[in-house]
Amino acid sequence: MPKVRYEVECKLAVLSPLHVGSGEFVTVDTVRGKDGRNEAPQVAGIVRDCVGKPYIPGTAIKNLLLRTGRKLDLQKTVIGGLFGTPKDDGMGAMGAVLCRGATLASAGGTETLPYAKGSQVLGPGVFVAARTSIDPKQGSADEHKLFFQEMVTVGSEFSVRLRLEGRESASAGRQFEALGQILEALQIEPGSLGKGQADGNGRVSIKDMKFSRQVLGAKGLYHAEAGSVNSGTRPALPQKRGWVLRMECASPFMILDSSYTPPARTRNNDPRPPEPQLKAQRADDTTPLVLGSSISGALRSRAAWLVALAGLRANATSPAYPEGALDRVFGKAEFRALLQIGEIKVAQAQPFDVTSVKLDRFSGGPIDNALFKSRTFTGVEIETHLSLVSRSGNGVATPDDKRLAQELIEDIEKNGLDLGHGANKGFGWFKVGVTPL
Repeated sequence: MPKVRYEVECKLAVLSPLHVGSGEFVTVDTVRGKDGRNEAPQVAGIVRDCVGKPYIPGTAIKNLLLRTGRKLDLQKTVIGGLFGTPKDDGMGAMGAVLCRGATLASAGGTETLPYAKGSQVLGPGVFVAARTSIDPKQGSADEHKLFFQEMVTVGSEFSVRLRLEGRESASAGRQFEALGQILEALQIEPGSLGKGQADGNGRVSIKDMKFSRQVLGAKGLYHAEAGSVNSGTRPALPQKRGWVLRMECASPFMILDSSYTPPARTRNNDPRPPEPQLKAQRADDTTPLVLGSSISGALRSRAAWLVALAGLRANATSPAYPEGALDRVFGKAEFRALLQIGEIKVAQAQPFDVTSVKLDRFSGGPIDNALFKSRTFTGVEIETHLSLVSRSGNGVATPDDKRLAQELIEDIEKNGLDLGHGANKGFGWFKVGVTPL
């Protein structure tokens, strides 16, 4: 039995929508799909505890700590001592850090988020995000194909408990100092958990840390030592690299809220629609909800066009991209994207209702005395960070990966980016300013 152990209590704050999947699909009472469908769409479920609240398994937290330790470039022996080493020809060792699953301590608000209002099954702090599926052949959005998943909302907090077992007295202090540096790093710069990390989902940070040191007494019981416990020196974080995008849209902008059902008209061709027929999804009444999947989808569609164009223009000085270049940069089922989105911040936005003449779906011509209202935003400014990561093995960024990422950045800086619904009628035309890091 270890003679000394350290107990850590902290909170894990959710900074962007989080999906730690259970691997199962569930039915959500507010997700009904299109009229006339016999079955409700299936929703990718999150992990929940025994009372149905969102839950983060200890393995996910341990992985977050491990990746952060590697980012800090801690020694392999220290990393192995903290988190264990895998078996190799019968050899292996258990790590000193034990992670309990994190339970939901407080839930963020979901009043305006998709599918949350009126749901009896989602529970506090959970909404449903819908995104367009990607056509693997074209690399762009598949029309009328939505993928639904439960998400824990921004502002939620989880209670985390860690224990460091000091199995070797000589190394226990050094291990605790290294663990303290990892936790401190997650206070300074957020890490990421769950699905969609390349799209900026699952960003989390550590707060309200408390440490205690416990010593094994003569009777075989642990007792806490008096006085404070210092977690070690402040960590040196690696410098951020990539690009900061500052996107500005003077035209109306909306990412459709697929959970919104417009009210029925009182009579045909009512010229005064009391409520909008289309509504933008929103984080609150004055702020649009912009998920990373919307931005990465628009970027992927533009990159697919650049890859196709390079194939048509290929020559000795500007060769075509190799097969699979798009999948490497933007990811696929078994390969995480190399181009990753960081924090997404909506710096400015104003609600704006746009009323226009309704168009006939067959002829495309206007219908007399029929108005169509869209509840959008205007004056939207979005700031985000893009980076091209390089992982070990097949994840090392190749010259073609870097070339495609750089060409994409230069293209959107020159030509802007169309984002959201209604680009064919002038909605969501963003100017993009790029600052290299």
